[in-house]
Amino acid sequence: MENKNSIIINKKKLLDSQYNKKGLIEGLLSGFTFALNGLFISLALDKVSVENIITLSLVGACLNDVLAAVWLILYNVIKGRGKEIYRSFRIFPGKVVCIGALLGGPLAQSGYLIGMKYAGVSYAVAISALYAAVGAILSRIFLKQKIEKRVALGIIISAIGGVVISYIPPVSIDNTYFYLGIFAASFAAFGWAAEGVIGAFGTAVIDPKIAITIREITSGIVFLLFIMPAVGGYTTMKDIFLDVSILKIFIIAALFAAISFLMWYKANNSIGVAKGMALNSTYVAWGIVLPVLFLNSSYNNNLFIGGILVLIGSVLVSINPFEKFVRGEYNE
Repeated sequence: MENKNSIIINKKKLLDSQYNKKGLIEGLLSGFTFALNGLFISLALDKVSVENIITLSLVGACLNDVLAAVWLILYNVIKGRGKEIYRSFRIFPGKVVCIGALLGGPLAQSGYLIGMKYAGVSYAVAISALYAAVGAILSRIFLKQKIEKRVALGIIISAIGGVVISYIPPVSIDNTYFYLGIFAASFAAFGWAAEGVIGAFGTAVIDPKIAITIREITSGIVFLLFIMPAVGGYTTMKDIFLDVSILKIFIIAALFAAISFLMWYKANNSIGVAKGMALNSTYVAWGIVLPVLFLNSSYNNNLFIGGILVLIGSVLVSINPFEKFVRGEYNE
């Protein structure tokens, strides 16, 4: 009897280990695909001939969220969850997710892409990754969650990293526009952090795969009905849809966005939100390296040093690395 119990316990440990490893892979994949999303969006925007960078960035943000919503709807319909999307929209937690979507979509995504155009992809990525530290601060203010010493240290390190990144612009970028880009990217950090705080309630009730779909649908609708008319974006969108080569790049970018969101929420479900956030924040490293390799983006030592500091700070804010990874304590 004892041997039989031992076999059952060992099998459970093995299954738990495999489940946790899967969650770790999903978390890392979410970071990598999010960096790819930024890379492809930047490629697409560079091919669009629009003088007004603000309008161009907002159109890019709109297409990214609308097309990502299409990918996510297709995914859920194929999996038999189409009716669940409609049902979740109508309940209170779904409406909470919609509110978070306004911050994480139009506000954050627009700031992120404007930051890309004015400061460069790598810099916008690194600044936006401060969302983990900002989220911890907002949680303290609005949710009255205590900030531990480790989290406080992570916030300080992330803040120092942000200062290091934005202190000296690369030679090839105009100083005025560079700092405007850094300022815009900071809206992404705030918007995604606020979305996380607000959305925590909604995702506690709604299937995360449905919640992220609602988020993208809401953001896409707001972009299409309110923001595009205000900035004259329909003409640019029409031009993009008529140019198949550019539209293909946007579709690929949105696919990577959809995959990133799905992997992030799956990782959160498998190994916990804190570790999922820490693994997702590795997009900082990929977001610095990929543009340098494939877009010939400008950079300096401040970017790499600051990016590393932001990454370390984000991990410290999210988890205790020693307890969660070194000791292998995956379950929260």
